[in-house]
Parts: sequence; C-alpha cells; structure tokens
Amino acid sequence: FIPIATFAKNPFVLVGRATLSASTTSALVEFAKANPGKLTYGSWGIGSTAQIAMEMFKGQAGVDFLHVPFQGTAPAETALLGGQIDLMVLPVARVLALRKTGRIHVYGMMTASRSNAMDDVPTLQNEGYERMDVANWFGIMAPANTPAAIVQRLVSEVVAIVKAPDVQAQLRAAGVEPFALSQDEFRQFVSTEVVRWGDVIKRANIRLEQK
Repeated sequence: FIPIATFAKNPFVLVGRATLSASTTSALVEFAKANPGKLTYGSWGIGSTAQIAMEMFKGQAGVDFLHVPFQGTAPAETALLGGQIDLMVLPVARVLALRKTGRIHVYGMMTASRSNAMDDVPTLQNEGYERMDVANWFGIMAPANTPAAIVQRLVSEVVAIVKAPDVQAQLRAAGVEPFALSQDEFRQFVSTEVVRWGDVIKRANIRLEQK
C-alpha cells in the first residue's frame, strides 16, 4: 500500500468504576503496586487496541492488572458499570456520555494532549508517564500500483479537506480529533506505530486466539 494521508484520531481515556477508592491516577498506581493483580481491567477482546493500550500503561507504571477479555465493547462496558471489573479504556465520545451519569471515574487521557471535549481531564503524560500516547487513528491508503499523479492529487485533496475548519468542527462533534499528516509524515508514523505497538505485544505476550 501507499500512504495518502491521515484524517482523524480517536483518543483513548483510562476510566474506572465509580466506586473505586483511588480517585487519582497516582492513587490508582499506588494501590495497584501495593496489591498486585487485585485490580482487573476489561477489553473488547484479546489483541484489541484496548488491551494493548492498557498493557502499555501497565509497563510504564510498573503495575499488574488482571486482563478480562470480552466479546465486544458493550459487554465489557456493562461489566465495568456493574462493578464486575475495575478499569477499562474507552474512546472520548463514549466517556463523555457515561461521565454525565456519574457511573465511571475518569483518570486521564491516554494521548499526548488533552481532548477539546474534556479539557479538564489531564493526560497520563501530565501524570508522569511521558511515553503514553495511544488512540485509534484513521488514514487513507492506496494500492501500491496506483499512478504517482493520482496519489499526489489524493494527498493534496485529503490534506486540504482535513484542514478545513468546517470539517474539523464536524470531526470534533463526532468525538474525534482532526489528525493531518503529510504523506512523508504518515509513512514515518506508520513505521513508528508498528514498532511501538509491536514491542508492547511482545512484552505482554499477547496472542490472538485461534478459531
């Protein structure tokens, strides 16, 4: 494939059940270190971005959470709200909806910058975990044999569209952040992501279940 351009990023947020006694990230980490393996976290499946993101945090914080995989986001979220699991990673849009109900505790953004939708929520980098930056990102690629002239036309058009104020407003209204990279930046970004996420997968020994 040939990278064209990125257009959006869906930031992840570290959240917990509302009844957790630890009200801050530092308190959460302190409790986890004193009680290794006692806290649980849910994900929408083995090998999911939710699991990898949490394993990345575990590695940087030096803590041990027990992973409880579910078949999809909905059952994992239900378990969190019901108090069957302690922690979870959720995208900003879903956190906004649940936060209003008071049924979750929001610890921090897992991206490098705060969300425009929740600018009162600190990032985990603010809390001292300087390498935490995880999100679902979206980009456009073309088949490897696409003519260069077409590729360049697509690059210029997509970048211009993503930078348009009305498009950025619509993306933010949908709970995602505009994410515009040039073609060269996108190519380098993909290479870096493969290494960064791959290292976590290897360290945590994450293996997909064979069906």
